[in-house]
Amino acid sequence: MWIGVMENRKDPLKVGRVQVRIAGHHTEAKEVLPTEQLPWSYCVSGVEIREGDYVCGEYLDGEERQVPIVLGVIPGIPDTVMNRSVGFTDPRTDAELKTAPRIPQSLSINAGGNGVHITEQGSAPRNPAFLNEPTVSRIARNEGITQTPIQVRKDQAFKSIPLPMMRTVDEPETPYASVYPYNHVWETESGHVIELDDTPGAERIHIYHRSGTSQETFPDGTHVAHVNNDAFEIVLSDKTIYVNGDCNITSKKNLNLKAGGDLNIEIGGSINMKSDQMMLFQALQGISSFTTGPHLVQGLPLSLNGGGSPPLGPAGPIVISQSALTVVAPPVPPNPADPGNQALAQRPGANLGTKMPNELSPPSESPQGIPVPMEANTAPVPTITSTEGADVMIRALNRAKISDPIQRAMIYAQAAHESNNFKVLFESFKYTDQGLMKTWPSRFTANNVSQYVRQPEKIANYVYANRMGNGDEASGDGWKYRGRGFIQITGKENYVQASTSLQQDFINYPDAAAQPETAADLAVWYFQKGKKTGYRGNYADIVSATKFVNGGTIGLDDRTKRFELAKANNLVTTLNTQLV
Repeated sequence: MWIGVMENRKDPLKVGRVQVRIAGHHTEAKEVLPTEQLPWSYCVSGVEIREGDYVCGEYLDGEERQVPIVLGVIPGIPDTVMNRSVGFTDPRTDAELKTAPRIPQSLSINAGGNGVHITEQGSAPRNPAFLNEPTVSRIARNEGITQTPIQVRKDQAFKSIPLPMMRTVDEPETPYASVYPYNHVWETESGHVIELDDTPGAERIHIYHRSGTSQETFPDGTHVAHVNNDAFEIVLSDKTIYVNGDCNITSKKNLNLKAGGDLNIEIGGSINMKSDQMMLFQALQGISSFTTGPHLVQGLPLSLNGGGSPPLGPAGPIVISQSALTVVAPPVPPNPADPGNQALAQRPGANLGTKMPNELSPPSESPQGIPVPMEANTAPVPTITSTEGADVMIRALNRAKISDPIQRAMIYAQAAHESNNFKVLFESFKYTDQGLMKTWPSRFTANNVSQYVRQPEKIANYVYANRMGNGDEASGDGWKYRGRGFIQITGKENYVQASTSLQQDFINYPDAAAQPETAADLAVWYFQKGKKTGYRGNYADIVSATKFVNGGTIGLDDRTKRFELAKANNLVTTLNTQLV
């Protein structure tokens, strides 16, 4: 058995041999025995050695001692700067160190966020790189971690990654918590790392590239892949992806999909799509749409451009509501034998026929004459009749699958009172001077009221500034996030909460909250999840429910009357999953 120091690994045969200066057999004097004249030693497969490493081995030829074989590397705690002019040291010259592998000095994200830039050190360190500490990897020892790739993993973890519907998520940080001697680490000269960590309670598998690209499996099985440049995956046959939970994809730039055959999408719930610009659909052989319910489009003015008249089926009407266009098929007389029509006809004022739209201004045009949508925050808010509003509210209760008659009656009654029998969908702020001083006596006096009277936007920005998640008066949040809905949501924080719960973007499109169907859904949501926790009181208690909605008991008599009428109305109190 022998011990020595490896001085050269550039094997001309490229079979993994190294030249070792063996203690007791070779002199340290290089002028007597230069490195290049040392015998070549074979290495046991898997042994990784660097110049300057202490190794041990045996002679394959026994007493002849001419055919050494390296069995392994001997770790230690070097405490002296070695003199490369003598043997038993790392003999590489400064020029050789400048071309040798080395750990990056730093990593930085490129301008524009595409990829990373690697700043290299001027040269590799001479072995040993560190004095007065073990030559075993710092990662294996859990010492000096701030100077290892573990710290890079922590520093480059992305925060607040944007997800659809105003949500964010953080990239999980590495749960590294190694305890020696359980972490098995392979760390290369250029900075690549492989960890198989058996630390009890902190078991991990981690593969790290010197660019910062890595993949890591956590103790609980969570897997994180972080790629610091382009990523490609090529599959030459089928591929199946199953996600037993939410699947989120965020692309900071374009998201492109191409299928050589059909694109089949099956959704168990609703489809919510939002575009900040134009939404374009092209089909060379036509577009077909089928639903067993109504075709409903809510929002901005709509333009239909085509080479012919749109075909309307015999079962009309087809209605694009709450916008600048209503397309109506020939009215179909209600069938008295249809139970659904019989039920609807029970409501006083119910209209089973079709309606023509009111005259509306045409949409604005681009320089090319193509109709373009209006700004989202200036979209016209529709007006509806009390009967239409009642229908909308009942459908919302059915969509929410609320079956308790008392709960349905209370939500319906409170929404009816708050919206003046479903006719008021937004907060107008059309106050006189006396109205302002009466409503906000602490904000408006005879000295300042003239600056705000009959200026709705200015009033809203003033009274709602720096409240409910809004910015200051100049931000315009007060007007943008003013009250909307049958039970009006007010303030940015409530719009954010509603966006998350209903999976609809009210932050960028707040007027959507004033569309009748959505206004009804928001009224239901307000009782279920609004005001941070939702209503937790007794639905039969009109005073408690009124305080939850109003903050006091204003309008209690009218609310009570509406509640009693609602309880007596079968259409209000009975869940009908066919009427949604």
